Amino acid sequence: MGPHKTGSTYIQKRLHENREALNDSGICYPDAYYLFFGHHYLLNALNGEDGVDKIYGNFSLGSCDHKDILISSENFIYLTKKGLLKLREVFSGYDLNLVYYIRRPSLRLLSRWHEEVKQGGVASAENYFVSHLFRPMQSSEVNNIRHVDLAIEIFGRNSIKLVDYDTAVAENNMLSLLLSVVGKDFVVPDVREDVNKMVSLAEIEIIRFLNFRALAAGLLKGSNVREAFYSSYEEIFGAVDELKKRIESHAYEVTIGDAGFDKAVQSLLVNEYHDLLINKPSAVEKVVKIIPSSNWMMETGLVQEASAISSLVFGKLESKNG
Repeated sequence: MGPHKTGSTYIQKRLHENREALNDSGICYPDAYYLFFGHHYLLNALNGEDGVDKIYGNFSLGSCDHKDILISSENFIYLTKKGLLKLREVFSGYDLNLVYYIRRPSLRLLSRWHEEVKQGGVASAENYFVSHLFRPMQSSEVNNIRHVDLAIEIFGRNSIKLVDYDTAVAENNMLSLLLSVVGKDFVVPDVREDVNKMVSLAEIEIIRFLNFRALAAGLLKGSNVREAFYSSYEEIFGAVDELKKRIESHAYEVTIGDAGFDKAVQSLLVNEYHDLLINKPSAVEKVVKIIPSSNWMMETGLVQEASAISSLVFGKLESKNG
């Protein structure tokens, strides 16, 4: 069930690569609504107007007879009440278990900002944080417990399982915990693999600048700027490396991981949802991160350097569009 930045890409990649072993052990990882490694297209079908019979038929579940069915998408965190009710109806003949991975909010927010920029976002780290932290417990990005409560209301408490992400990372059992829900812990072993790894935040700032310029020029379409940036990397490496160093001189140190809302969510897990946790709750700890300030864009020289990079990158975009 997600949310984003809680190991979902790693889990889905391992499931995708080991479908045969899963099938042999009695677990079906179906093809329906499949994109990359997960069932990401299912979100729109459930939240939208597709009927229960149509969705059920698209799964062609005959191939999954007598097997446990496992579906995965971090986008399921955006299922509305209507979508969750439809999910319950589609799989009404099954014993449903919904597994949520819960991560300390401030750490996840930084990863989410990073991912948003990769996908075409233009908000600075400061603005992104403020937009969610102004009312943290009302933000779905900070307080995922709200979605857990909705799922409990619809499916019942016994159908909900929670995994403490930080403990799972430390113990390297992210996937094993998911498979343990159906008693198949060791069918696909966990590995130490950094999937969808964060790149330098200074590099993300350059991509954000390019997104902003592309948006103003009418060139921005999803992650196309990032893709053009990396396809141009050999040509622009020297300029990018120098600009990253200068952006880093505008960075500042931030201590995250133990904010008030981190402690509040962890307290809820320990005191209100301990019966749903299938691993140990992690301790709330401080983590120091170096965050690039958007103030670098106030320096004419740095903007000129970034603009020179944008000319090369946008040349790729325009040739592709042409």
